[in-house]
Amino acid sequence: MTNTIKQYLRELSALIPKSYPDRSVFLKDMETNMRLYCKEHPNASWQDILTEFGSPSEVAGSIPADHTDIKHSVVARPRLHLRFLIIAICVTVVLSIFAYEYYWVHYRMYRTNPAHYIYHGEEVSSEEFSRLTDF
Repeated sequence: MTNTIKQYLRELSALIPKSYPDRSVFLKDMETNMRLYCKEHPNASWQDILTEFGSPSEVAGSIPADHTDIKHSVVARPRLHLRFLIIAICVTVVLSIFAYEYYWVHYRMYRTNPAHYIYHGEEVSSEEFSRLTDF
């Protein structure tokens, strides 16, 4: 029975792409499952194993579809974070420019023109305003 498991795993290993992540873990899991099956069915033949687990080509044929999903999800996630970061930085820069322009247009007079003081409807100088409001 051990030779049958080894033969199955050799054929399966030859068909699984080398770039498959966790390839060795997958093969170990298959070996464990096959050994458990063989303990429960000590008289299992090669045909029984193929019926239970499928042929090595069927099992290996199902892996590339899973492998491409894993590859794309791992690659797409950092790109998604990078896009979000770039968009957030661009929005922040644009808002900062608009805020600076708004401040410059609306509050420019406070920085460039002298202060105007109004007391009882008449414009007075800063010294006179200080004298009038000093209680």
